[in-house]
Amino acid sequence: MTVLKVDLSIGTVAEADEETVGGFVPVNADNDNGSTVTHHIPATRDFDTDGYTDDDLVPISLGLEPTTGLSCTLRLRKVEGGRDRIKVWETTGKVTEVPLPTTWTVGTDTSPATLYVEGLKEGQALRDIDLVLEYLQSGTVLCDDKVKATVMPVLSNLVAVAGPNRPDYYVGPDSLQMIWSDGGYDEPTITITGSVWNVPNPSGKLSLVQHAKNVGLLADGASAINADGEKWKWDFAAPYGGIALVDGDGTGPTWNPFYPDDDPSANLYLAIDRPRVWAGHAEIFPPTNKATQIDLRTEFTIYAVWQFSDTVYFLGNASWSVRYQGALTNNAGTVSFTEGSGGPGKRSQGDSYG
Repeated sequence: MTVLKVDLSIGTVAEADEETVGGFVPVNADNDNGSTVTHHIPATRDFDTDGYTDDDLVPISLGLEPTTGLSCTLRLRKVEGGRDRIKVWETTGKVTEVPLPTTWTVGTDTSPATLYVEGLKEGQALRDIDLVLEYLQSGTVLCDDKVKATVMPVLSNLVAVAGPNRPDYYVGPDSLQMIWSDGGYDEPTITITGSVWNVPNPSGKLSLVQHAKNVGLLADGASAINADGEKWKWDFAAPYGGIALVDGDGTGPTWNPFYPDDDPSANLYLAIDRPRVWAGHAEIFPPTNKATQIDLRTEFTIYAVWQFSDTVYFLGNASWSVRYQGALTNNAGTVSFTEGSGGPGKRSQGDSYG
């Protein structure tokens, strides 16, 4: 009697952990192919090209016993149960892809002892991919072995928790005349939390990048109408109008992605934001006993990114906004802001992973 055995393993994962823990495959996006980088984004992602040596592929080992005297077929297949996507190659040089499912005729074909798995798209949950090695005779599976895998990093949380959005005029310690979105200098408007699963992740860390734009809600898209009836639009100071998504030195309407993590070991990022607009523009600052009507919405998108050495990869986003609506009044030299009847702006807590 012949005892058949097939064996499939991934990376350095122990046999007992192959289905309960599984292997972790990094999303292949750290620019090993050396393409041009603009605003921290490579022109070509590693997973979109081939023909170069890449150290982010994870080996899988294929075994069959006995190795002689068999007449059968060996088949390797994958089941992508979630969002994760993978590709299999003969070598880390990414020259010859092994399309799955693929079969080898035992005794005729030379089945590989090792292949290499590339992560094309990160998952939404752990262990969503099955890799299965099967021994078939006349089309019937006689025995098999399975390993589970996850393409990392997996974004587990991205939430923007907002305050009441009650704008108010306040002169800060820098003596700038500001309308703050939540009542004053020390009042945070939004708390943003992002995290990924705390498992073996690619080299790098979780960071947040924020993009913003201003939308005037008065006639003709104006943000303010001064005491003389002149319309004026708020925008970000040059060169940040119409800025690229990931850019800059940490100022302007985007956050620089290279901020430290709150807790790198837990892959957690926590941030607060206090949006405000400068009310000291000569075009809108009201003369004595005059008022300027203001209605402006600033729309934000916060992006969770995985930060490699000099590039980032986008994992998900959440949107939120603040509204400055009311009258900026100068009453005999005392300046105040009276909130309008429109109330606070839209304060969404939204997730979009992908």
